[in-house]
Amino acid sequence: MRWRDLEERSDPSFFQSWGWLGTWLSLLPADSETHIFEARLAAQPVCLAILVKKRRRFYVAETGNPELDALTIEYNGLLIDRRLVHLLTEVFLPKLLSLLPSGTELVVSGVPESYRVARLPKGFALQIADAKTSYRMEFVGSRDPIGSISKSTQYKLRRARRRYAALGAVVLRVARDTAEAHLFLEELVRLHQRYWRARGMPGAFANPSFSRFHHRLIDRCFRADEIRLTQLVAGTRAIGYLYNFRYRRRVYAYQSGFDYECIPGERPGLLSHWEAMCCSREDGTSTYDFLAGSNQMKECLSNRTEPLFWLIFRRKTLSHAVEAAFSRGKQAVGRALAWTPQLRSSRRRA
Repeated sequence: MRWRDLEERSDPSFFQSWGWLGTWLSLLPADSETHIFEARLAAQPVCLAILVKKRRRFYVAETGNPELDALTIEYNGLLIDRRLVHLLTEVFLPKLLSLLPSGTELVVSGVPESYRVARLPKGFALQIADAKTSYRMEFVGSRDPIGSISKSTQYKLRRARRRYAALGAVVLRVARDTAEAHLFLEELVRLHQRYWRARGMPGAFANPSFSRFHHRLIDRCFRADEIRLTQLVAGTRAIGYLYNFRYRRRVYAYQSGFDYECIPGERPGLLSHWEAMCCSREDGTSTYDFLAGSNQMKECLSNRTEPLFWLIFRRKTLSHAVEAAFSRGKQAVGRALAWTPQLRSSRRRA
């Protein structure tokens, strides 16, 4: 199988693995228009990408359907033989763009900065639709990186463990088989949804496509040790669940559910990730990746950051120039409207 063969000769993320992509493909609607980009060297594939076309756009490992793309793929991009990865910006991406039919665009989400600085074929322009910071803890060197977190964070962790220990022994349990993994995920969903619905939000698992995908992903990838579901218990009370991916000595912290009602005001998320990080390091993990998006917990438990970009590659045309100008105009109006209430408020106070 071409993808798995190249995967072995590459250094992909879990989101570029056949475990993730094969599951995604198996659940695409029957009418999806899928395409394969392939580059060969001496009859051997050295670059592959799966694209879905929707209207005038080609999406790399996405569909253009917000409901289906709620999986929020990150560390996305072309799968490239590790010996040739330096050719991404000068050869492979420019070639893919040059093959796009007239009037179409390429959308690629959650990619590293190398895609942003790629050499574009003549007549192409790049639009940055979004940019986010990815946080991670790298376990490198003789010094224990976990021990290098701030004293304030260490205090919060000690306090959380002490308060939860009043309920009984604090233990991190790892799902032992596929059945238990599904059970842990169901409990995670219950806590996750309770938290977000209490705040007037639907929660990630309100989307049936989202839940269906992840249960199938567990079926396909758990036995390969690429799925890790954990339960943190204090005595007999489960206080937190984590749904992580484990791939090539890297753990990706993907979803979570915590019992914030057990001890109001305490930090079950901070403690759950701390325990999972310690467990991962003992298992030989080199990196614990919190993925994109900023919050205080990620900042407290990380020692590295990386920007990720959501990009649109398009041909320079008059219609696109008008569209870009209109978009800039809307943003300017939005900024003005956002500022106006502040000015009015100030006048009222005067």
